[in-house]
Amino acid sequence: MSVATLTATMETYSEMGKTEELDIAQEREIVLRCQNGDADAMGTLIIQYQHWVYNIAYGMLGHHHDAEDVAQDAFVSAWENIGKFQFRSRFSTWLYRIVKNKCLNHIDQYKRRKTDPTEIDDSQPWVPLDTVTPEEEALRTEEKEIVHAALAKLWC
Repeated sequence: MSVATLTATMETYSEMGKTEELDIAQEREIVLRCQNGDADAMGTLIIQYQHWVYNIAYGMLGHHHDAEDVAQDAFVSAWENIGKFQFRSRFSTWLYRIVKNKCLNHIDQYKRRKTDPTEIDDSQPWVPLDTVTPEEEALRTEEKEIVHAALAKLWC
């Protein structure tokens, strides 16, 4: 199933609301169906966990739209990696780790994009620190001439 198809499936199933909680055997059977490519089974998991996933994301990010984006990314990632799920824990535990990692990645990306405007000063032209300006060169030359003239007077 493509990401676009999964997104459409998520939108369709999100309107249905949550069903009754799944027991371990039901969850295992649904995950196995997902591992065999059954998109309807993934829809069942989306219905089951969409509010829970959103709440985790919102709790970590604090913004509605960011939480929605991360929740969608988490379900897409779960679908793309469902074959790696090995039933060593509940599906919800595995899904929680995906959501948490997606949130942490989102926070890291936000921090990298954020710059403090006081750190950037575009009012002055950029000059490399190791380059001598023409003014500094003229001052150095003048100082050398003064020192040489004074030394010449001492030796005469």
